[in-house]
Amino acid sequence: MMNSPSSPTDILIGKAYSDMGRGPDSYDCWGVCVEVGKILGIPIPDYGEYHCSESDRVFKNFLDKSVMEWDKIKGKPQPGDVLVFKQETKNSCLHFGIVVEDGRHFLQCNRDLGVHRARLNNPYFKQAVLGIYRFRGAE
Repeated sequence: MMNSPSSPTDILIGKAYSDMGRGPDSYDCWGVCVEVGKILGIPIPDYGEYHCSESDRVFKNFLDKSVMEWDKIKGKPQPGDVLVFKQETKNSCLHFGIVVEDGRHFLQCNRDLGVHRARLNNPYFKQAVLGIYRFRGAE
C-alpha cells in the first residue's frame, strides 16, 4: 500500500479477491472498476455475466457492442478511466484497473494482493496496457 493522502476509494484497499466478486468484502478486477465508478459517480456497467476466463469478451464490448459507451483515451488518464491490461497467464485472462482521484494511481485487484493501489507510471504496467477507456454511457 502506498502512502498518499486518504481518498474515498481507499476504503477498498485491502479487500480480498474473489472470482466474480462485486463486494462489499471481496472483488475481482472488474468488480473494483464498478465499485470505484460508484464512488466517483460514474455508472460503469457491471458486465457481471462474464467470468475472468471470458474477460476478452468484456474487452470486446469496448470494441463492438458497447463502442458507443466507451471512448479510447490517448491523453492523460482521468479518475474513473479504465485500464485494460494484457496478462501473461495460463488462461490469457485480461486484467482491468481504474484510475483513482489523484490521476496518478489506479486500483486493481488480484489473487495475491487483493485490492491495492499502483502507480500509473510503473514501467511494468505501462508496457502491459492495451488501452485506456473512459465510460461515456449509452447514447
